[in-house]
Amino acid sequence: MIESLLVRLGELQLRRPWWVILLVFSTLLPAGRAASKLTLRTSFTELLPNSKPSVVEMRRVSERLPGNATLTLVAEGEKTEALETFVDHVVPKILALGPNLVVGVDDGPRRLQQFFRDHEGLYASLDDLTSMHDEIVESYDAQVSKASGFDLGLDDEPTKKIDVDEIVGKLDKKSEQAKK
Repeated sequence: MIESLLVRLGELQLRRPWWVILLVFSTLLPAGRAASKLTLRTSFTELLPNSKPSVVEMRRVSERLPGNATLTLVAEGEKTEALETFVDHVVPKILALGPNLVVGVDDGPRRLQQFFRDHEGLYASLDDLTSMHDEIVESYDAQVSKASGFDLGLDDEPTKKIDVDEIVGKLDKKSEQAKK
């Protein structure tokens, strides 16, 4: 059955080739018009269902977020100082491309490490902070009592004066332990 249909189609092409060409063009025109309205969407997010609230919110937020590509530059070397110098020279050149092309540059952990060094007191444990607070308050109260004449000298141990360098030293010691 299929064989006879193909034979008849071949005979039609031989007898009336212009009819076949017109038939092909008549189907190509509507198909071409319909295809011209198609869009190419290459993002994986296009596979997500549009009705989900999380997808709607993600699309709303993504309109506000800059950049959708990441350039990763990796440098290898034996000397850390040379690599840091390389990064120090490359980062300004990348930033010089302008804010329309470069939103941000992450040049390694140095900025984060500097932030922790500048704010290391904020990362002390609660027990350490409570103990330092108690020592400072006790020393302050003892010094005020002595200065105002209310110290009767009944304590067995002399009041320990709190030194700022001692407090900073304790925080530095804890910071060094945390770095290890």
